[in-house]
Amino acid sequence: MKRLVALVLLVAASVPVSARIKIGVAQIGDSGSPSELLNSVRELISVEPELDLIVGPDCALGGRENKARIKLTYFPDSVVYEAADTFEVSREVVAALDTLCELARAHSITILPGTIWEVDSFCRVFRTVPIISPRGIIVATRRKLRQLYRAPFIDPTIKLDTVFTHDGSSYTYLITISNEAMDLPKLYSASASADIWILMQWHYIDDVDQLVEQLEFSDSVAWSVVYNVFPDSIYDSLLTSGWISDSSLVVISSRAEHSGAFWLNALSLDTTQQVIPGYTQLDSGAIVNVDPYSRDPLGRIVVVAKDSFGAPQESVFTFVVNPDSSYMEFDWTDSNGVAEFDVKLYGQYTVVTVRWGSIVRPTESMVMV
Repeated sequence: MKRLVALVLLVAASVPVSARIKIGVAQIGDSGSPSELLNSVRELISVEPELDLIVGPDCALGGRENKARIKLTYFPDSVVYEAADTFEVSREVVAALDTLCELARAHSITILPGTIWEVDSFCRVFRTVPIISPRGIIVATRRKLRQLYRAPFIDPTIKLDTVFTHDGSSYTYLITISNEAMDLPKLYSASASADIWILMQWHYIDDVDQLVEQLEFSDSVAWSVVYNVFPDSIYDSLLTSGWISDSSLVVISSRAEHSGAFWLNALSLDTTQQVIPGYTQLDSGAIVNVDPYSRDPLGRIVVVAKDSFGAPQESVFTFVVNPDSSYMEFDWTDSNGVAEFDVKLYGQYTVVTVRWGSIVRPTESMVMV
């Protein structure tokens, strides 16, 4: 008579303790306005009130043409802004900056709203990123490069900045604005590599959503699409000069219908090694919940198989289906009765276990990560 062995499977999901940052990537349409950027920022905050950083696109405030001019006055620990003319669009940008500062202070968020048109006392015009601190004031700026030459009124802004998170962690970030990514390393030397590369753009990259879709959500990456959308000429000089590393997190905010984030070394990893940041896609952007220091999985699902007497059971066939049912992993329990599976997405996983000639309980489990 065949002996029936009841296997009791203990299924547990563990998430490693690590420092994480929550980044809101604002997204506005090609003909966007300051009010559209504000709507995007408000939506991001309403979905995740404890965001650490919000990033907007190039030309987010004032448009692509130089029609909204803002005068900035620099003090040692702050930057004061005002309209440089009487145009209505300039007043709209000032009002938007007022609101962004209020939101940053109310929710303790660092906000990089994208570029404004800054005009100085010598009537020089810059595309400038105001850096709004969690205190609700502009503490620094990042001026876009003059192509192919350095300038003393731009040089001090070309550096890594630091963002502090709600949990007390800190990360360095590099901002590049549209097409300057290739020129920056030719003019400026890096002192360290950024944890996060923030690329604010208009149409410099044509189809960011397709790029992110391929790198982070596709089981079979169409590399021809990836390299066409994001050729290595965009980032290679930043990488070889040390401004970024192959493990830097790339965050792209675009004034078009695409924004997203991925790890730079996703461009060279096999798809079975892909790890997706915690990703929430919204109508007007995305929220990324990630540890920039590591492409390690979010955690592991550990399956432990024992018989009714508590002895470990080897060779129990186990497979795990990820939350969107697009990917399945399988393995056999080892001599200790253990099988482990990397967690690559937030959500509910289905764990199924089978061993022929035995009664397995439970045959199916749900694990929420």
